[in-house]
Amino acid sequence: MNDDLPNFVFVSPYRHGNAMSGARRRTTELCKALQNEGLARVVVLSPWLIDNSTAYIPFNAEGRPISRVFKYIKLMYLLKRFRNAYIVSEYPIAPLPINANKILHVIHDAKFATDVGRRGRNLTLIVHKISSRICHQVITVSEPEKKRLSDVLELDPKKIVVSRNGLSEEWFRELPKKEPEYDLLYVSNFAPHKNHLGLLKACVGSNWRIAFVGSDMGTLESCIDYASENNIQCSFLSKLSDNELIEVYDASRVFVFPSKLEGFGIPFVEARSRGLPVVANDIDIFQTLAASLHGTLVDFEDTSEVKNKIAHTLELAKCVPDNISDYRWRKIAKDFLESSV
Repeated sequence: MNDDLPNFVFVSPYRHGNAMSGARRRTTELCKALQNEGLARVVVLSPWLIDNSTAYIPFNAEGRPISRVFKYIKLMYLLKRFRNAYIVSEYPIAPLPINANKILHVIHDAKFATDVGRRGRNLTLIVHKISSRICHQVITVSEPEKKRLSDVLELDPKKIVVSRNGLSEEWFRELPKKEPEYDLLYVSNFAPHKNHLGLLKACVGSNWRIAFVGSDMGTLESCIDYASENNIQCSFLSKLSDNELIEVYDASRVFVFPSKLEGFGIPFVEARSRGLPVVANDIDIFQTLAASLHGTLVDFEDTSEVKNKIAHTLELAKCVPDNISDYRWRKIAKDFLESSV
C-alpha cells in the first residue's frame, strides 16, 4: 500500500430510508472512485456498507435531539484514532479539528434557507453557521449553491468548494437503436417544488406520452387525478434499478425538468448522457448545466411558451455532448482531491 496516499474519512451517518438517495449515491461513488483510482485511502463511518473494498466503521446520527448529542460525542471518540486525515462530514455539527485533521463540512444544498425547507430550518441555519466556522472548508455541489450558501451563512466564498455530482460508468454505454416509447420523461420525486403539475398543464390538449419516475412525497395523487381529468397519457414508475432507469431514458425522446428548486439536478446530466434533449425551468442551476451540456430553458409559469419549446425540442435528434465525460466519477474524484489536499 502506498503510504504517501492521503487518508479520507467520510462521515455519512444517515440510512436515507435504506434507499439510494442522491447524498448516499454521492458518498458511495466518490469513495469508490478515490480508492479504485488509487488516489486515497478511504474509511467510511456510516450505517450502511459501501462494499468490501472500503474500510467501514458502523455509525449513525439518527434519533431524538438528546440522542444526537451523545452520538456527536461518540463521533469525536471514533475520530480520535485518525491523524492528519481529511474528515468529509455530513454530520449537522462539524467535528472538531483534533489530531491535525482537516474538516470538510458537506452541505448538499441550501434548501433549509428557502420556502421548501423542512420544519426547524432556523435551527438548521444556526447549526450550519456554527459548522462553517469550525470546519476548514464547506463542500457543496454547484456554483449556484455556493453563492446561496455564501449569502445565507455570511461566509467568504473562498471557503466554499464546489464538487459536482456525477454518473457511474453504466451511463456512458453506447446508445441503443430503438423506437421511443415515451415522448417526454421526467425523473423526480413527487414533491410540491418539483412542479409536476406545471408540466402537466403545458401538456393539456397534446397527444404526448409522458413517463414520470419517482416516489411519492405528497403530490403523486393530485398529478394522477389531473392527468386523468385532462386525458393526458401518463405512465407513473418508481423503484427502478439503474439499468431499468437507463432503459426508460433510452425509450424517451425529450427530458423535461420543470423543478422550481434544485441543488444540482443530476437527472439533467443523466438525460444528456443518454443523448436526450432537455427542456428545463429557467433557474440558476439549470442555467449552469445548460451552459455546459446544452439545453432549452423556459419559464414554466408560461404554459403556452413551455408547450412551444417542447414541441420544437421533440423535433431534435438525440446527441451526447462531447464533454459528458467531465461528469464521470473518476474525473470528479480527481478534482475533489485537488481542491481538498
